[in-house]
Amino acid sequence: MILGLGGVRMLQILDHDNLEAYHMNEGHAALSTLELMDRYQQDLEKVKEICVFTTHTPVPADYRSCMRERHIRQTSRERR
Repeated sequence: MILGLGGVRMLQILDHDNLEAYHMNEGHAALSTLELMDRYQQDLEKVKEICVFTTHTPVPADYRSCMRERHIRQTSRERR
């Protein structure tokens, strides 16, 4: 929430809010879109136009998939 709503508000306070784009990496700043919707009177098309979303982890990388892979490697070694 701090990165999203707070980030947009902080840029405004610092007089850096006349941006051409707001870049959000992963979901950490996703709530910034709510603040921008308020700023642009719920103009969804405008908010879509100025928001860019990227991800640096396009593959499953949570602890469950890592643990599953580790378990498969470990059990396959034990079977040998």
